[in-house]
Amino acid sequence: MQCLRSFTFASKEATTFSGSDIDVWSIGLENYWAVMKAGTSTFSIEGFKNIEVYGITATGEVFCSIGSNRSVIVNNWAFTVQINGTVPLINGFVGTTNDFFIQPQDSTPLIQIGRYYPKIEYQNPITSVKSIEIKILRASGVFAEDPTLINLNWNVNFVVKYLYEGESNEFALL
Repeated sequence: MQCLRSFTFASKEATTFSGSDIDVWSIGLENYWAVMKAGTSTFSIEGFKNIEVYGITATGEVFCSIGSNRSVIVNNWAFTVQINGTVPLINGFVGTTNDFFIQPQDSTPLIQIGRYYPKIEYQNPITSVKSIEIKILRASGVFAEDPTLINLNWNVNFVVKYLYEGESNEFALL
């Protein structure tokens, strides 16, 4: 029986958000907040064989810096991830009435994985994967002590489940 392989890469950082990176609003005495860090970090796949990605899982946490006067409570966080490869395609089209603006997915989609939805799995893999990009971190919560500056740390591991192209996936397990 063929099992999926896996590898891991991590994102670890401590940063201070300020200015337009922060949205803060108050209800009563509580300061709710949301932050976004945009950018791109790329994990490039190297070797003599291409890989087929069957899923990716994020494990870890985003938290405030302990002892900081810019403390917050983090309720939710998510990373935007893009797996750069070839997506499975079927033949189809979008009808003339398109109230929800659906479109065929001819390139690898941006996916969100985070605290409450930590993984995505594919029955048909993304093939010929050359790289995996982390593009955006979003976090939100309550009790922003200083609504102009928020200190956050994160330590998140990304576990990628894959097979080498050409290996049998008939009995692959997720």
